[in-house]
Amino acid sequence: MDGKTEQPHGVNRRELLGKAGRLLLMGAGIGTGVVACGGTDVPPATPTSANLPETRKSINPEAVRQRIEAFSWEQASDGHELRQFIEDMGDAYLSLTNTPRLTRDDILGEGKMNTYSSSADFVTAIQTVYPEYVSSPTQWGYTDYKTGKIFISMENLKQQALASGNTAGEALVDAVWHEVGHRDVTERTSGTLLNNPQALLFSPVSGINEEIRRYRGGTAYTDTYYGMVRFDEVLNESITALRMVQQLGMPKGMSAGEYYQNGVDSFPKLTQVAGISLDRLYEYHATSDLEGLAIAIGNVLPGTAEPIAKGINLFTSIHYADAQMIEDSGALSVIPS
Repeated sequence: MDGKTEQPHGVNRRELLGKAGRLLLMGAGIGTGVVACGGTDVPPATPTSANLPETRKSINPEAVRQRIEAFSWEQASDGHELRQFIEDMGDAYLSLTNTPRLTRDDILGEGKMNTYSSSADFVTAIQTVYPEYVSSPTQWGYTDYKTGKIFISMENLKQQALASGNTAGEALVDAVWHEVGHRDVTERTSGTLLNNPQALLFSPVSGINEEIRRYRGGTAYTDTYYGMVRFDEVLNESITALRMVQQLGMPKGMSAGEYYQNGVDSFPKLTQVAGISLDRLYEYHATSDLEGLAIAIGNVLPGTAEPIAKGINLFTSIHYADAQMIEDSGALSVIPS
């Protein structure tokens, strides 16, 4: 898919847990002696917020929290009220992040944010931009990079929210901010591990290990494939959950489905151990600074390997949702009980 179409959210896709897409650090160069510069690599130029052709709405975090808490499934079934709530949450995202990468029209303009009352209509709509798309009851969101369109299944989202004890407002703000978070990203094409024969991803398309060419968020791309997709989902959802808690004062975020266990259940805590603020974590993801984040996390993990190698090893473990690999990385041992 090569960045054209985002992976479906809210589901643990089987192909993401096999050998395909695993990032391999080969030889001594990466683990013991490479000079890591991910934190200082300059991402491609993006417009500054001062140059964005719009005036953003000023929001009151307490008022946004109350709006979320009061919003019901009955209101969500009314098209007008649903649209107004989504617009309010989109405005809140723009205000809270002050993103230089998106305008209001980018996320709320005609045809950009699409909701569907049935999962069947959700799938049919996505297939107009990605004909091969196949859904399941746990898939509630989809972002298409080429068109900038976001698709949300209200039926699937409600089922997941009810199962996890979340309200309509909590589920919807999570869905909107999570999907917009996937659009709020600038790709990165330079870094220590890029175009490096000692850092490879296995591609089931070519059948060989390939060099990494670029990052998008927490995902790494080769010439024919992509990897670390589940880690990117966990990273994006961790930011969403932390934003709900820290900036809105909510007791908890929804935390998207299968990304919670062996992912969002521990990763936000680890970022706090590493001294990474919400704003900094957001910037790591938005500027695709996967290497910089790996170094910051690796610095607090036990072991003698270079921080970047320790960080990437943990990210791979999260990508696989492998509890034993995560424990072996030492991540859980540094999180206060």
